[in-house]
Amino acid sequence: MKSGSSWSFDECYLAVWIYDILDSGPCPGTKTSLYNKIADIIHRTPTSVEFKVQNVAAIDKRQANEKPISELSHYQILLKTVYEWYWVDRKSSRLLYDLVVLRITNQNDASSNPVE
Repeated sequence: MKSGSSWSFDECYLAVWIYDILDSGPCPGTKTSLYNKIADIIHRTPTSVEFKVQNVAAIDKRQANEKPISELSHYQILLKTVYEWYWVDRKSSRLLYDLVVLRITNQNDASSNPVE
């Protein structure tokens, strides 16, 4: 598990993606299942994923009752950058999910199987 390290662009994308899925209406499964799924991909804890999604809610300028999840402040500047980029065209940004997961998976595979 990663602990204490800054989140990458791709990891921030996945947090914003979860927020978008939660905001788009009934989500497939539960919030917990989404957190667990992404945690497995990025090698972080489900709780850290949940906190990052709550950070996304803090960036969202809408009123609290219009957001899909409660806020948790003190977000990373990169997270705000990713959120603003993603939210310009949510529909297109959402489609990048498979590409981002593949990129992360390939990075994880490369780091766990170093070339000698």
